[in-house]
Amino acid sequence: MVVVAIVLSGSVATGQTAAKRQVPTEYTGTTANLTPGSGNKLSIQVVNWSTDSDRQSVLSVIESISAEDTALQDLTKQLGNVQTVGHIWPDGALGYSLKYAHRVPLPDGGERVTVVTDRPLGAWDRPGPWKADGQDSKIAPFTIVELHLNKNGKGEGKMSLATPFAINKSDQTVSLSNYDSAAIMLKGVERRPPPYWARD
Repeated sequence: MVVVAIVLSGSVATGQTAAKRQVPTEYTGTTANLTPGSGNKLSIQVVNWSTDSDRQSVLSVIESISAEDTALQDLTKQLGNVQTVGHIWPDGALGYSLKYAHRVPLPDGGERVTVVTDRPLGAWDRPGPWKADGQDSKIAPFTIVELHLNKNGKGEGKMSLATPFAINKSDQTVSLSNYDSAAIMLKGVERRPPPYWARD
């Protein structure tokens, strides 16, 4: 019985350590300036930050999409070999896979976080994918979300819906081209603390 107890305790400890490593970095906020789509509470959960090669794969697919396409391409299939690194969970039971997640420290001690989904946000909803207020452009088959947070882990977020984005091939990153002038689409953003059992 002593041996069994030791083995079991070792298994539990290993399981707890593995679970601790898998605790996602979570950001929350509420959507705004969208028709449809405003008023959704979002949880962005990043389990792993994307590797350089995975970021390159995602950005290569995005760059290859023609603005003249009349039908939404299924990026889920095109990005099937790219690791899912987290999810965006809006109100409701269905979430959206993240195929790209990257963060950069800011000079003030905050961070810039960028994630990319493999489907347009709102694709599961009625009347359909979310749009920026007054948006008349076509809906891309993905959504880029960029968050800016201060050193206290609070800030705002914007999306690529009606905002151009730029791909930096030298470091395999993507960002919204006119972030400062774009409308806020995620307000009250904050980085959630990890659960007490996962803290150092």
